[in-house]
Amino acid sequence: MKASFPRPDERFDGDPAADEMERVIEITTALRNIRGEMNVPPSEQIVALLQTKDLGTMEKLQRSGAFIRNLAKVGEMRVGEKAERTGYGAFAVVREVEIFVPMDRARMEEEARRLEKEILKIEKEIAFVNKKLSNEQFLSKAPREVVDEIREKFEQYQGVQHKLEESLKKIKEVLSG
Repeated sequence: MKASFPRPDERFDGDPAADEMERVIEITTALRNIRGEMNVPPSEQIVALLQTKDLGTMEKLQRSGAFIRNLAKVGEMRVGEKAERTGYGAFAVVREVEIFVPMDRARMEEEARRLEKEILKIEKEIAFVNKKLSNEQFLSKAPREVVDEIREKFEQYQGVQHKLEESLKKIKEVLSG
């Protein structure tokens, strides 16, 4: 009753803090999706390997690792520039972070099907954005910032598509080998 009203901590104001928290949410969501799609029971903790070449992102992931481990039921989480992938595993991409979760063969076959669906989904996104970018009316009437944002999305989608296709290729190689 006598305590002063809480004051916000300025460290957590603004875009950098919101962006970092958004990344934590996206990674947690990706890990939860992998758990769900690979039928990993809620009681089973998983291993997550997070790979990024961006040192700033790596530092942020290490700093917020406890949140990710708690929210996604991750027993062991390794963050690095090169994650050592052995055997079978599920794969996801969140921004510049590649997520790898080691799995058994049956789950890997499910992961191949999931990646194929993800590739189809991203191809639809690319086609939609490409349609906008090839529309002369849109390019001439839209503000430059909007057009630049659409181009950036197009490049991001292509990058994600490439990584997904690369991962699917690796899974198929592992499954056939």
